[in-house]
Formats: sequence, C-alpha cells, structure tokens
Amino acid sequence: PVTRSATMKIAGRRLEVHVAPFAATEADLWLYDPKTRVAIVGDLVVDIVPFMDTACPDGWKKALDEVKATPFVTLIPGHGAPMTRDDFARWRGAFETWLGCAASDRTAAQCADGWMHDAAGFYTLDEADDARMLAEAYVARVLRVPAGERMAYCSAKK
Repeated sequence: PVTRSATMKIAGRRLEVHVAPFAATEADLWLYDPKTRVAIVGDLVVDIVPFMDTACPDGWKKALDEVKATPFVTLIPGHGAPMTRDDFARWRGAFETWLGCAASDRTAAQCADGWMHDAAGFYTLDEADDARMLAEAYVARVLRVPAGERMAYCSAKK
C-alpha cells in the first residue's frame, strides 16, 4: 500500500506519487509526471459535481492547494475531460464557492444553482439534471448535517 507521498519508479518512469489524506476519501492518491507535466488527480476533480459521500472538505481543499502548487500543464480528472491550469483554477473556484455556500444560510437549491453556473462546461447537457440534484442533495444531506453525525472518517482519531 502507498501510505506517504514519494517519488517512485513505476513501469520505468519516475513519478511523483502524492497521498492526500482526508480529502475526497480517507486517502486519495494522485500522480504527477514531471517529464510530461501531467497531473492525474482521480476523484479530487470530478466534472459533474464533487462526490461528497466520503469527503472531508477541509482536507480536500488542502489537496487542491497541493495540486495547484504542482507545475502541471495538463490535469486528468477522475471524471471528465483533461484540463488546463485555467480550467482547473475555474473548477477549484466553483468547488470552493459551493462549499462556502453550503456553510452559509443560503438554501441548498441556491447552492446548487451556484454550482451549475460556476461549473458550466465541466458537466455535459445530459448530466445537468443529475449535477443539480447531486449538488443540492450533498449540501442538504451531507455538508449541513451536524458534525457529530457526519464524516467520522475525516480524522485519524477513530
């Protein structure tokens, strides 16, 4: 198992392997290839809407900060088309705005509207209804439940 970030030789290629603790899951792996300047980030970036079922928002934001600090040219998300640095910056902004809305007194529907506007172009027209439904449901049913009832896996203390 990969338990810490390190440079590794995989299939004859040197890759930076990163472990993002308590992000989209308890431990997300993402790769950076300095030779091609490609970052492969898995579900740290998802086109339709961030999957919050097992997520830890604070750790996720830290992981995205680490991705941003990497000099990638192309980012391969877990779901969706490859992204440029500008695409990633826009997706990350949409993510942070959506989380900020979830922490506000705005309705879950208003937060979903914000995601739909800010993330337009990342999800397809066919995915729009699902994106809106998930964005609203994650706010109402995951991000706004009392801390004692959610995300017990967001800490090393169990």
